[in-house]
Amino acid sequence: MRGLEYGREWCFVNQVEVESDPAGGLIPLRFHRRFLEEMGPMTPIARMATGIELQIGGQPDQVEITVRTNFSDGFCETGVWYWGPYKVIPNARFGGTGETVSVAINLASWRGETACSHPLRLLFPTHCEVSVLDVRATGETLPVEQWEPFDYRALPGAIGLRWLAHGDSITQGANCSVPTLTWVDITARTLGLRASNLAIGGYGKAEPVIARAIAERDDMDLLSLHVGANAGGICEGFLQHLEAMIRKIRVSHPNLPIFVASPVVCLNREGAPRRDIVAIRAAMDNLLRNLAADDPHLHPIHGLDLLGDGNGLTIDGTHLCDFGFMRYAANAARLMRPHLRPRSRPA
Repeated sequence: MRGLEYGREWCFVNQVEVESDPAGGLIPLRFHRRFLEEMGPMTPIARMATGIELQIGGQPDQVEITVRTNFSDGFCETGVWYWGPYKVIPNARFGGTGETVSVAINLASWRGETACSHPLRLLFPTHCEVSVLDVRATGETLPVEQWEPFDYRALPGAIGLRWLAHGDSITQGANCSVPTLTWVDITARTLGLRASNLAIGGYGKAEPVIARAIAERDDMDLLSLHVGANAGGICEGFLQHLEAMIRKIRVSHPNLPIFVASPVVCLNREGAPRRDIVAIRAAMDNLLRNLAADDPHLHPIHGLDLLGDGNGLTIDGTHLCDFGFMRYAANAARLMRPHLRPRSRPA
């Protein structure tokens, strides 16, 4: 196998910055380092590679990628291979914290059955910080400038917009079997969107640093915020931060469609709805109704409209199983679609 060079023969997708580690590896980041430095306890999860892909163009026969998992919280350490929109098996198991592994795929026999002109995609696990140490391949590969990175805007009938999603662990994809089963990825496929997932498990409290990180971006045509579940009941500080977040983003993006969802149902150990979640959902819904009255591009989503009662759709009363992600995605697509105007070609 021959070694492939980053930026010339392969690239990352959905990163905003790439960091070099002392061992010579490359770490794709969802947030710029200037924001990561302000995040405090959020930083390890914000550095995770949720929604990040490694893509290679051309018609390689075999590919081997060596990766080190710098940090994992155990919620998902599995990556997946796709060729454009088509799944390639087997899945790719990444390691636990500090583990270095090589993930490989043999494409020659699979390509013989289904021709595909799209690039090869390795979708990273949702809950790991990953360093790419080496990328090797046999067969034909193309220089990066000769092919377009794949996203779901290439699907037939795609709406064709760029979507940025932020939220907590449910949006990040805690406990999904593979990265393409996050509700964000499923919704992006359903609507034909390019999705960037900025969710941070355990947080999603409308933190001011996240508001600034989102407001400064210029690579989105719509935004969705799925926050509040970790806010601790009716928390005046959270509601103030949420209103400030929406207003700050609105100053930078006056006509941007912004969807804000209150929390889905969360159950206590006895199987009853948690009172703090019920309270924050009601408070959020009231705030969002008032803000939307003066903002035609703000679209509140009632959390119960996304999942219903959650019966059989969670693993612990809060975090979704794969079927829960599918239900959430189907309802998110249904609720978002009427407010989105299709674009004739990707931006």
